[in-house]
Amino acid sequence: LQKGLSLLSNSTLCKAALVKQACTQDKKHTIIHMTWKLELIDRQKSFMQSLQKEQEAELKVAEAEMEFFRQLVCE
Repeated sequence: LQKGLSLLSNSTLCKAALVKQACTQDKKHTIIHMTWKLELIDRQKSFMQSLQKEQEAELKVAEAEMEFFRQLVCE
């Protein structure tokens, strides 16, 4: 390996180092992207749970109102 590297010009060796750096940065950005994707999913889940609770409460109120009017009409 050392013999092969010693045969490379300085310019090519520098380009190899830049490729390695870019690869490392790409991996870091992928990790950051996936971390934010997980955060997004967690926030969406929390929002949907809150929305569901509110809608369940509204449904209970509507059911109570319907029962009240049903009793008025049926009695």
